[in-house]
Amino acid sequence: MGVACCLSAPTSHAEDVRVLLMDTRTAKPIAGRALSISLEDAPGPPKHRPIMAWTGPDGVAMFHVNGPLGPYMWVFIESGDVGGCGAGSTLVTEDVLRRGIVADKGKCDAKGKLNGKFAPKPGEIVIFGWKRRWWERGIT
Repeated sequence: MGVACCLSAPTSHAEDVRVLLMDTRTAKPIAGRALSISLEDAPGPPKHRPIMAWTGPDGVAMFHVNGPLGPYMWVFIESGDVGGCGAGSTLVTEDVLRRGIVADKGKCDAKGKLNGKFAPKPGEIVIFGWKRRWWERGIT
């Protein structure tokens, strides 16, 4: 899954970006999964090496980014046993840093049962996925 985040102006100091991975089936955090972010200079497929982090017991992966942030950021779920939702969603990074963002749940929450349940913190992106059942792992 990839989520694109747009910066309105590059920042030149260290930033902490928290990515919270939530399960759309249970509305609980997904712990122990690999996530990555890729900081990009242009839209389109990522070209730079991603930064990886693992979600903790609270479902949060913390990324400490030193130096300038590019104008775009992509967030990926790297763990194959977790399906992603809202791929291709574009987020304004200035909004992420100032107030936090809840990413698009896509078709993973068609009934809207998760709407309004998450209040992101400044610097936080809430993304959604689901733990694949054994029979889904080889199919999707």
